[in-house]
Amino acid sequence: SELTNRKYTNINSNINTKIHDSFIKAVDRQLISDFPVGLFLSSGVDSMSILSSLKKLNKLDQINTYTAFYNNKEYSEHQPVKELSEKYGFKNNQIFITPEDVHKKLEKVFFTFDNLDFLPISVTKYILCERASQQNKVLLAGVGGDELFMGYPTYKASLILKYLPKNLFFLKILKKYFFKNYKSNSNLGFQEKLNRFIISVLQNKNYSHLL
Repeated sequence: SELTNRKYTNINSNINTKIHDSFIKAVDRQLISDFPVGLFLSSGVDSMSILSSLKKLNKLDQINTYTAFYNNKEYSEHQPVKELSEKYGFKNNQIFITPEDVHKKLEKVFFTFDNLDFLPISVTKYILCERASQQNKVLLAGVGGDELFMGYPTYKASLILKYLPKNLFFLKILKKYFFKNYKSNSNLGFQEKLNRFIISVLQNKNYSHLL
């Protein structure tokens, strides 16, 4: 009914407001420091949410931000960050990372670990921390934010799946036809995304986001 829909709309609105306000308060608490605070900034939902909070707190001009970028444009997020920093006038240090940098720092990165769980992004974080430490001893990062606020494309895939027929036989046919007739060298191109989507859909739904 209209009354029920209005009720749930109000509930959702209240939830959104509470999350919004709580997030800004949390960022504000983390700014309490004896040293200048910096921010690791990518174009993702995670660190961009922190950036937005800093802007609403009128503290954006007090923050140094740090963004990694690479020769491979598929993985480099610095362009949207650059455009945003020019628009709002905050300080953004863009740090170019090369394969040679990774090779030089790899041994030092391993010495910072206290377990055997290694992620490639650890090298990037190490180089960013090394550079940022010249100006900032305290750094904010959006680690975990994409998981909480569904910032990864894999969550969009779940939304698309809701509109697909329950019989997914046609996806197998599509995959066979598509991969026979279209080739791509892109790691993040449509072909690769389609392949991951189909493989994930055909798996147990509890594991689909892990593929």
